[in-house]
Amino acid sequence: LDGFVLKRKGQEHLKRNTTPGPDYASADPSTDALQITVNAPDGWEIPATGSIADIKARVGDQLVFAWTSGYHDVSTVPTLAAFDGCTMTSKTELAPAAPGSASQAYTYTVAEAGEFYFLSSVETQCNDGLKVTGERLC
Repeated sequence: LDGFVLKRKGQEHLKRNTTPGPDYASADPSTDALQITVNAPDGWEIPATGSIADIKARVGDQLVFAWTSGYHDVSTVPTLAAFDGCTMTSKTELAPAAPGSASQAYTYTVAEAGEFYFLSSVETQCNDGLKVTGERLC
């Protein structure tokens, strides 16, 4: 499969080299990189469905974590076990939580192939489903 796959609510949407949907991806024709809004159109919020869909991205793609209200952060953990258990002892905070209800956004550029695990380490948000895992493709 030569393409980007975003799994959302049990569906797969192929978006690389096609006209991307306005709600979660836009292509840069000079690099073929995608900008992917995590959990679009809802954003980086505790999901009503109980989970955020997994992401597959290529090196150079950008993942956008955006929220319009609430107190969230963006952190990573190094292992699936830490992700599944919401274990924060080895987390790396990428975007700190900001107080208030102002809109926030953090953009992560995929740098190398492998697995990644993002979550919010604020209070019980990870256990409430504010986390996403994915795979960086070559």
